[in-house]
Amino acid sequence: MENCKYDKYCGGCSLLAVEYDKQLQLKTEEVKKIFQKNDICCDIPTTCGMFFPYRYRNKIHLAFKKLKGKTLVGFFEEGSSKITDIDDCLLQGKWVSKLVSIVKSYVSKYKIEPYDNITKSGILRYVVARVIDDSIMLTVVATTRNFPGREYLYAKLCDNFKKVSFYINVNKRTDKLVFDNNNMFFVKGEKYIGSSMLGVKYNIAPNSFLQVNLEICKMMYQKAIELLDLNTDDNVLDLYSGIGITTMLFAKKCKSVLSIEYGTDATKMAEKNAKLNDINNVEILTGECGKVLQKIDVKKYNKIFLDPARLGMENETISRILDSDAKRIVYMSCDPNTLARDVAKLLVKYEIKYIQTYDMFPHTNHVETLVCLDKK
Repeated sequence: MENCKYDKYCGGCSLLAVEYDKQLQLKTEEVKKIFQKNDICCDIPTTCGMFFPYRYRNKIHLAFKKLKGKTLVGFFEEGSSKITDIDDCLLQGKWVSKLVSIVKSYVSKYKIEPYDNITKSGILRYVVARVIDDSIMLTVVATTRNFPGREYLYAKLCDNFKKVSFYINVNKRTDKLVFDNNNMFFVKGEKYIGSSMLGVKYNIAPNSFLQVNLEICKMMYQKAIELLDLNTDDNVLDLYSGIGITTMLFAKKCKSVLSIEYGTDATKMAEKNAKLNDINNVEILTGECGKVLQKIDVKKYNKIFLDPARLGMENETISRILDSDAKRIVYMSCDPNTLARDVAKLLVKYEIKYIQTYDMFPHTNHVETLVCLDKK
């Protein structure tokens, strides 16, 4: 067990003081209770964890605040607008300390004023960074594109990372959204960064969704492929498909994949990723899953994979899945409450064949779950 000097203030690692094996047991029991509350009876094995449950996050979101003449750079404290000033984080990759040092040096050298939500003054709101294979995608979120020191910041990043992708997001919103996706501007370096997952190459943009723990993500995707048991006669529905990594993985093993994702930016990136992998047996549609499913012949698809956001599936989507007569469904979820709610509705026509929880976020209360359902 490792100690964190910010633990008393930050609140981001709510289970850090708990032995790791105990954390896995607690998460398993929590999911069991939620399923029982929804009248779902099934055996749930102990949560699948990590060998080394630290340094797993590939993304960081730094916030800024002026306090007594000093600019704090760090994380919002749990349930508060206060900021814990940091120079490292046990959950982030080892790259985090040099990134924070660069950002602090930049802010100090050019005296960039943090945005004040009360007075509505200042420039710098957030820095969001993703690091994959020593390539960094960094987005400065500010109230204007016109602020000094961008060349300095880019040069410092180039000195410390293999590849650099540098963006500015102009956000004048008054809500808590980090990005204003209508005002994302590429500045310099690589337009995208990427890697590969189980033999599929992918690129991401600043607003792309990608799991922060690629080790557990790879494990879950591998299991999903195994559970779907794909062959060259299968037509697959990939719902809430993001930038298309699962779509490409399935397409390599089946006849066709129909991918549906709400966000236009995500589906555009999915199309780029399909071209990157020279895959042409996929169709990628943009829109709300339930509404898109109303316009297609769902009975064409015999297997379904879905990975919705925390809110789970809409009733319209569940209804169309039940209309489909798909013989197998694999559901990947980041919220056991909405998962249990949705699975309970699917049990009208399906039965649970497999369930496993995964520790995507060690030292936090969050847990990821994979459920396989077969048609009765």
